[in-house]
Amino acid sequence: MNKLLRSIASLSLLLALVAGCSSKHDGDLLAAPKVGDLYASELSHFTEFENNERAYGLMKVVGVTDDAITVATDSTAWPAPSGANNDLRGDLSGVKWDMKGTIRIARPELPELYRQDRIFGLRRPSPAPEKAQ
Repeated sequence: MNKLLRSIASLSLLLALVAGCSSKHDGDLLAAPKVGDLYASELSHFTEFENNERAYGLMKVVGVTDDAITVATDSTAWPAPSGANNDLRGDLSGVKWDMKGTIRIARPELPELYRQDRIFGLRRPSPAPEKAQ
């Protein structure tokens, strides 16, 4: 029984450490945004949707200044955060970005938007490998 309890405690500690690392990593990405960064977000917080329902999806950073970031939204949305999280972790080749209605977000607001779960997932895609000539 003691062995089982120690195993459960060890697993709980490991999960807590992993969760802490993820939050730290997300905080680092929010503190130093780069063009191409992806955010899973509550899109309906940033723009209006039909019937005032909540909508979740991806935002892509398309511009960065000292004061703000500019994002484009995914042209599709989900009724639950899980859809945006799945998109964030998946293959982005089918994503169509709506470049007509970009959104400007003040950089000092980013940490608070994350705390409020308006932005709840972040990813910085790896740069594409250079092609040999």
